[in-house]
Amino acid sequence: MSQTKRYKPAPDVMLSTVDDGAVLLHLKHGIYFGLNPVGADIWDMLNKGLGAEACVAQLTESYDIDTAAASGDYQALIGELLEQGLIESL
Repeated sequence: MSQTKRYKPAPDVMLSTVDDGAVLLHLKHGIYFGLNPVGADIWDMLNKGLGAEACVAQLTESYDIDTAAASGDYQALIGELLEQGLIESL
């Protein structure tokens, strides 16, 4: 996965914040997808237009984890969101 690639929420995807993260709903496909607090933060970063490198840097700072762990979390979530059609490339 490219460190400069950027993603954005797909059209027709709604976010609802809950106590322990967030829930995404793809209105067109009827897909629900739960996000833990880290996932909800990544979603927020995608909404702000941040690329992979910036997201990973922010995760390492916010959660006091190393770059490899932050990158792994980011890449895993991006892969799942792409697979479900919840995000798209810019």
